Amino acid sequence: MAQTPRELAPHISAKHYFGAQLRSWREQRGWSQARLGEHLHVSSDLIAKIEKALRWPTPEFATACDTALAAGGALTNLLPLVELERHQERAAVATTARAVRAAVSQQRRGTPTASAFAASPGEIATGAAADWASALPGVQLTAPPPAWPIDRLLTLPYGRAVPATTLTLTSIPVQDRCHAARYPRTLNGGHAAAFGLRDLVATELLDGDEPILAVATTPTLGLAVPAYRLDAFTIGILWALCGMDDALLADDAALADSVPQLRRYAHLPGSAVSRNVAADLSTLSQMWLGSDFCARYISHRLDAATDQPVFWTREQYGEEATTWLLFRHKIDYLHATSERFTTPTAPAARVFCIPETAVRGSPHAERILLLLSAAFMESLRIAVHVSPDPAYATVEGFVLTPHTQVILANWVRADGLWHVDALDRRVALRRYDDVARSGQAGSITASGRSIRRLRVLAEYLGLEWPWLRRRCTELAAVGIDGMIRPRSRLLTTDGINAACRYLASLP
Repeated sequence: MAQTPRELAPHISAKHYFGAQLRSWREQRGWSQARLGEHLHVSSDLIAKIEKALRWPTPEFATACDTALAAGGALTNLLPLVELERHQERAAVATTARAVRAAVSQQRRGTPTASAFAASPGEIATGAAADWASALPGVQLTAPPPAWPIDRLLTLPYGRAVPATTLTLTSIPVQDRCHAARYPRTLNGGHAAAFGLRDLVATELLDGDEPILAVATTPTLGLAVPAYRLDAFTIGILWALCGMDDALLADDAALADSVPQLRRYAHLPGSAVSRNVAADLSTLSQMWLGSDFCARYISHRLDAATDQPVFWTREQYGEEATTWLLFRHKIDYLHATSERFTTPTAPAARVFCIPETAVRGSPHAERILLLLSAAFMESLRIAVHVSPDPAYATVEGFVLTPHTQVILANWVRADGLWHVDALDRRVALRRYDDVARSGQAGSITASGRSIRRLRVLAEYLGLEWPWLRRRCTELAAVGIDGMIRPRSRLLTTDGINAACRYLASLP
């Protein structure tokens, strides 16, 4: 027996009215949701969600529906009202966030940025917090709004695509950190959860003569000091992981809908897809879509490859490169290509172009993330070459199979979600072969030894090698998951842990 369609409520909002009008025009045409979805190359589930005001319609969707249903522009004409309502909803969320920041700012007025923890008042907050802000500008350690039963707010800044995020810190006295399980996870009274904040436990102590602040995900995990100390190394990891996690988790349902819809482009020899097809997603989620599609496209195109390819990657900054450490599909892709094309005597080659301007424009924490990404690749027997030549800075990501094909696949700093193509003409093969050869020949990391490549890269990035090795050794012993772990199914800490283990294992 056919199910009665859910009754709509067009009077509630412009989004509801659009959904009701879409259903009306569809039913006038005598089409099912499945038929309309097939005509538009989208799922019937998406049609249903837009009709029930569970998803925002995009301009591209409205125009396509007008054409398919012969609605004479009736749906497109509703878009100004829908977009206004959508912006108002976003503004309301932003207003709430500003209210929290204002409360924090008010609490700070007239009060030194001093630690609420017990070890050495003010020393950590004024010293360490200043170091964090130097490593990643915009980091703030502040007092919470009045009546919040937590001790500090750790605010991590916006990146190019990574959204800002705030963590709450609940203190555990230093003498009790080995018995942290006695502290229940009800200390934040629901305030953190109400604003979508992640709560960490924290303790403050001296490491030799140096005061440090360490954090962990739960009291029962304890605080692996000094591994979980907050410094340039871990602040960068917290910033990238928490920001990406928040963005992908917020868009999880929409991403689940988008991936199968966009896979139809995989059957085309090439494509360049506008961001409008995912306009309701955050910039970070759009990055994930582009990255996921490019990985699938390359893997499919390499099915018949027999020669070892050269990989050219476009990431120049730590924020971009961290996707190799955190995006689950990229880690799977690296494992698959390494297993297929790498031997102990002939590692696969992956070339980066990182001009000096990109290094100078990157804060300390981002440069650490860039090195960790290279270390993870090296752990998989992938030789990382770094060209500093700015002439290659705009070259799109590609994979070159000599004498056979060049696979263009780029989402990094792209105008759209992605641009992919497969070329086999001799002139194209020569052009990209010249780029790949020049990039490797001019590489600052040209060496047959992995440790040498990574040490030279660290020097180029202005990173202290002994300190990096020490921090990686500390974290390799306990893993990063006790300090922070993703909630999104699309992220994993496997890359970070592998990079730390590899750097720690080097002679």
